[in-house]
Order: sequence, then structure tokens, then C-alpha cells
Amino acid sequence: MKMTFGFLFVLSIALTGCDGSIEESGDIPSELAGEWYNKDDPYKFAFAITKDGEGYVAENNYYTVTVAGDHVRFKDKNSSSRELGAFYYDINKTGELSMRTKSGLFKDNQDIQTAASFIKAGEKPQGSALPVELIGDWYSVKDPQSAPYFTITVENKIHISGDSTYYNVPNTNIIGNTVSVFTGSILKGKFDYSIRHGKMTASNGTDICAGLSVLSQFIKK
Repeated sequence: MKMTFGFLFVLSIALTGCDGSIEESGDIPSELAGEWYNKDDPYKFAFAITKDGEGYVAENNYYTVTVAGDHVRFKDKNSSSRELGAFYYDINKTGELSMRTKSGLFKDNQDIQTAASFIKAGEKPQGSALPVELIGDWYSVKDPQSAPYFTITVENKIHISGDSTYYNVPNTNIIGNTVSVFTGSILKGKFDYSIRHGKMTASNGTDICAGLSVLSQFIKK
């Protein structure tokens, strides 16, 4: 019994570190990996963490990510000892992430600092059949305007600049990366899309969606 207890004690110290703290790891929990959007603004891109331990927050700013329990650290990619931002996190049963004790770039970034919670790309907000990354006001990166070029709403509608009509975007007609736009049962146009770090690239637009391919890329403001 004494030998068993001693072995378990040594194993416990090895797993937690000599100071009793949880050891950092480059292994990212699957629940944490993904692109996260600010649930309060509405569904604006906030940050990303890959399963390989790379993080992204602002334009062209990439970081190395380590996790120790519920403590996430974003570090300089060229110096793993230089921490640039960190937070503690909780993810509830509905998949929403909340942050505690934010520091560095997470405290300095106003959009992240004031957000109550975040929702991961691919998840569908309450009241919508569309994934969170599609919903919002989309502005052209190439030709910024005072009004969004198109808007996709929680109610599965799309409005395109210059057209007063709100068309339907049925979830059943989002196949792969193609969005089809309808009035009733009549197809009015479609386009292909890809979204990375909150920035959408649109292509192969037809009919009322043809202009999206011309002005692509788009970003939420």
C-alpha cells in the first residue's frame, strides 16, 4: 500500500508540475479549437485557435497558443517565453465560451474585452438555422462603403445593396460552401463562399448575387 501511494504521489507531481500548477501543453482541447465570434456584436469575428496550437486575433497577427487547464496563453511566435495575451475560459452546455481574467491583447482589444460570450463558427445562434459566421452586415474590403454591401439576418434573410427586397436563404439550400437565394420557391441567385478569420471570399455569383464575386472580399464591421 505504501509503495502504491508513493507511486501515485510522484505521478501526481509529474503531471501537475513541481509547483502544483497544471503543466502547459501545445495540445488544444477540441472544444476550444475553432474560429470564435462575438455573440454580442452581432457575430463579429473575435479570435481563432487551431488544433495545432496557432492563434489569430487581429489582422495578420499570429501567435503560438498553449493551454494549462482552463488557462489559455497567446505567445510571440518567435519567442515562446514572451506572453502577449491570456485568459481563463469556460464553455457552457450550449457551446458558448466566456472569458475570465483577460490580459494583454485580450484586455486591450475593445471588441473582446466588452464581449460577454463567444460562439464558434459552425454553430447556429438561437432563433436561426444559419451558421454564426454567415450572419451579419458584410462590407466590401476592396471598396468600403458607408452601408454594408449585403446583410444576412438571423431570420434567414439576405438583403443586397441596391435592392430593396429581402430574399430567403433557406438552410436546406446551403450545400457545402454554396448559398442559394430564393423568393418563395424561385431561385434568384447563388454564390460560393469561404470564410477565414471573419473575412469572406465570394465567387461564382449568379443573377442577383453576381456582384458579390466582383467586390469580394467582405468583412463584418
